[in-house]
Amino acid sequence: MSKLLKFAIVCILIGASIIGLSTGYEYIKTGRLGSSILYDRDMSTMQRGTLQTEQFTAIDIQAVISDIIIQEGSGWSVSYVLPENTTLLTSEVSRGVLTIQTERDTPWWEFYIGEDLSGSIRVTVPRGTKLSDISINTTSSDITLLTSTTENLSIKTISGDIEGTHITADRSRIITSSGEIELLGFITHESVLETISGDIDIEDATGNSMHITTSSGDIEIEGDMREMVVSTISGDVELLGTFSQLTAESTSGDYSVTGNILTSSSITTISGDVELMLNELPSIEVETLSGSSRVLGKKSTAYFSDSPEIIRIKTTSGDIEINTK
Repeated sequence: MSKLLKFAIVCILIGASIIGLSTGYEYIKTGRLGSSILYDRDMSTMQRGTLQTEQFTAIDIQAVISDIIIQEGSGWSVSYVLPENTTLLTSEVSRGVLTIQTERDTPWWEFYIGEDLSGSIRVTVPRGTKLSDISINTTSSDITLLTSTTENLSIKTISGDIEGTHITADRSRIITSSGEIELLGFITHESVLETISGDIDIEDATGNSMHITTSSGDIEIEGDMREMVVSTISGDVELLGTFSQLTAESTSGDYSVTGNILTSSSITTISGDVELMLNELPSIEVETLSGSSRVLGKKSTAYFSDSPEIIRIKTTSGDIEINTK
């Protein structure tokens, strides 16, 4: 058989395969949500439903791309809206733990360009419920917490955004690479928030300790924290409120602090600028190599003190400006 003939046969087979895939087909597969489910290539077909569950004390969710919502309501339930031919869902309560898992059910040769394959999963608990644990681990799911109370909160996602309102968690750890973290009303005893490029925006935060780390994401925190630790490379940081002890580090990111810093604190940058607008001006130690520094307001000069109640600001080339209201 000549090479030209072989090449023609291969082209015909590839063309037939493409035509077969593009014309669409249907097949039957046993779904984990019930008995046999009919799947087809029509992405407008979604599987919807609500599962009434027994009472649980903890939530453990492992999802691929399905968006996650946890809220308070009138009972215990799990509702879902998922693409039938791409996602399988398992949900069960065992030893007081609600476990939810989703997995892709799409053959590797199928591609849906421009289609939304995510869907959503909504977990409802009775109003006033305090859970022992909420653990969510996803790839690109967006996560929303609405009036949730738990002892331990753990969220890990790669590109999904994280939003929450009226969240109370004794201990929390929230990690995302490129997703954004946005919380309104956050009460926590100990919290750790980490991103690479995602922004962090928290309003009305109250707690004992908050540690924030990001590479290039911007940070905005408003609240009353006893201990605030912030580390960034190029992200800008804006803090508004009362911080009993502040430890801040940056390479090129700028720092802006408005409110009160009550005890021994330090802000260190290389080229990032530092601007403080404080209600009262405590003892301050300023050190800069090539940047400028100005202390304005009620006290016209920075002064040095051996007292532990001191704010130390150090930068290599960044400018420093300190003022009082």
